[in-house]
Amino acid sequence: MTTLRNRHVNVIGTEVRFTFRGKSGKQNTIELHDRRMARIIKRFLEIPGQEFFKYVADDGEAKAIDSADVNEYSR
Repeated sequence: MTTLRNRHVNVIGTEVRFTFRGKSGKQNTIELHDRRMARIIKRFLEIPGQEFFKYVADDGEAKAIDSADVNEYSR
């Protein structure tokens, strides 16, 4: 499984474009046109680190979110 990284996401104005290689090596492009989502995604990109899904912990350190974190949260 490939991790979605900042280089796979591009925000221009209100457009967000995700470009990544998916299952069986297929190249995927997904475009969103939403001002609010573009603003939120731009803030994700400002957090240090290569991984797209991340957060800033209480200690100020950027932490990547992985499938184990999602599974734990959903329990």
